[in-house]
Amino acid sequence: MTTKLVRPVRREILIDGEPFTVVISPQGIRLTKKRFRAGRGVSWKVIWEGLERAAREGAADGSRDGAGHATGQSSSGSLASSNRIP
Repeated sequence: MTTKLVRPVRREILIDGEPFTVVISPQGIRLTKKRFRAGRGVSWKVIWEGLERAAREGAADGSRDGAGHATGQSSSGSLASSNRIP
């Protein structure tokens, strides 16, 4: 059984040698460069809708792997284009 996500979980990661903070919360995911306040966030709903859209587009153009998963990024670009986490 899984544990419900009720409070934000913060972790540090390195991207190209630079430290970032990842916050996973019930609202979504936020990525912020260390020592900065502004970051980029995306809600769970936007992530899910983006994955569904990518799967539909993959099915339409035949770009699916043997397991039926979309193999590339959707042509629509970033998932974080709307419904950002405040």
